[in-house]
Amino acid sequence: MTLCMKKRLGLLASPLIMLSVAGTAMADMDLCLTPYVGVDAQIRHMPFQKNFGGNVLKKNYPQGNFFAGLKFNQYVGVEFGYEASKKKSRKVTHDNSDIVFGEPLEQVDPPFLLGIDHASHSSSKINGWNANLVGFFPILCEDNSLQLIGSIGVAQLKLKAKNTLSVTEVTSIDVAGIIPGTETEIHPFNTHFTKKKAVLRLSGGIQNMITDCIGIRALVTWENTAKLKGKGKRIEIGEATFSVVKPKNSFNYSLGIFTSF
Repeated sequence: MTLCMKKRLGLLASPLIMLSVAGTAMADMDLCLTPYVGVDAQIRHMPFQKNFGGNVLKKNYPQGNFFAGLKFNQYVGVEFGYEASKKKSRKVTHDNSDIVFGEPLEQVDPPFLLGIDHASHSSSKINGWNANLVGFFPILCEDNSLQLIGSIGVAQLKLKAKNTLSVTEVTSIDVAGIIPGTETEIHPFNTHFTKKKAVLRLSGGIQNMITDCIGIRALVTWENTAKLKGKGKRIEIGEATFSVVKPKNSFNYSLGIFTSF
């Protein structure tokens, strides 16, 4: 097993361990409801499979997560949030051997087609709601101001992407059978991808109460965005195509601030 895989498995296991410990502690505690609200500034790392968006779409997305939660006591709570990324654009000039969203590019077909160039202008974004069961475990400080956090939940995410593939063709012509020449034509093909699905999410991190009511937190969140693969729709013909987008799983790295009541 590789070191990278071990680190990822450790990240996925830590929220479950945290919730188990917090649940055990909660069994002997009285309820003391504490609501809180806050916002996370995040960077989402969501790569795509190479020939299914990886050579066309961006993989890093600035985003925000607005959240509200309810702590049942100092160990266990629930949290609901809404995360939305910035739309990221990218322009790519292709080699004729490239595969774009699972489809090979059109090749030169002599004698009339002298040359052909392909370029993609793409954009993508992701957003959706999330709901989580959260565990808190105080460490180090006697006043319990420093805590480890672990959560398990589900996110209802929507991935939206679109791509304009511009095909530039240089074609030989013969004017009135006397003057040979060339003609350049540009053909744009617009494909949209939209996929909405509920996916698993796991988080782990640390938080610190600066005052009795205000705290900051740092989290790493894994989301099963590989489930968001889907077929594209060609706008010119209004029908599904053979184009397919295939995202890989995401990691969100966040720094947030919150206030409790």
